[in-house]
Amino acid sequence: LAPDQSGLPPANIRVREYDPLRDYALAYAERLRAAGVPVALQEVPGHLHASVYLSRVLPTARQALDRTAGALRSAHGLD
Repeated sequence: LAPDQSGLPPANIRVREYDPLRDYALAYAERLRAAGVPVALQEVPGHLHASVYLSRVLPTARQALDRTAGALRSAHGLD
């Protein structure tokens, strides 16, 4: 809700296709980009909000979790 997002740190945003918060996440990513904030956006097709909790039984959820973990490791210089 802040009127200005400039100066915020880079963001890694992950959205699922069937997430009720998807549109908000996409709008937030766009506002960050418009303010000059680097944004890495990953859209995961065919998944629900919190599908990451299915990573032990759903291979695509595991792949999405691995990509998120990789992005965080990279952002913190741990790769």
